Amino acid sequence: MEILKQLHEILKEETALYRKIYDCEEAKSDAIIEKDGRMLETQSVKQEALLKSLSHIETSRAEFLAHLNAEYGITQDPVDLTVSMIASRFDSEYRSVLLDDAETLKGLVLRIQSLSETNMKMMNDNLRFFNMLLSDLKGKVSLKTGYTSKAVEEKSIDNPMIFNTMA
Repeated sequence: MEILKQLHEILKEETALYRKIYDCEEAKSDAIIEKDGRMLETQSVKQEALLKSLSHIETSRAEFLAHLNAEYGITQDPVDLTVSMIASRFDSEYRSVLLDDAETLKGLVLRIQSLSETNMKMMNDNLRFFNMLLSDLKGKVSLKTGYTSKAVEEKSIDNPMIFNTMA
């Protein structure tokens, strides 16, 4: 049936974007582990663009499902409409394909969510570690650097050297 084929194409397009988002999230994991801020920022910007595209596709899917529900009266509340409800309403070769699409999409979204939570924990751990290092460094006086623990430059530095450029 043509309607199910359209829904299959929409779900396929969504799945492709979610895979790209997952790839960005994996690259962000690598950047966090390597403490590569530039790579992390690049992947975040790329991911934001993908999310914007995904938003447009999800809006078109919601409109398509609302139209489908209005035409076939599948459920009272369109918010409750699921792919399995739609697939069970029609006899078509796309029935099992749609169910597989929905399952794949759901699994991918859950994997992205899990990886995103892991990345957030790793970033928070890194921030705590660097904050500990900074607070430890602020508490020490170093004559070689010429700064006190209050980040005020000392009047004299350990073994200063003067170069005569005129000689």
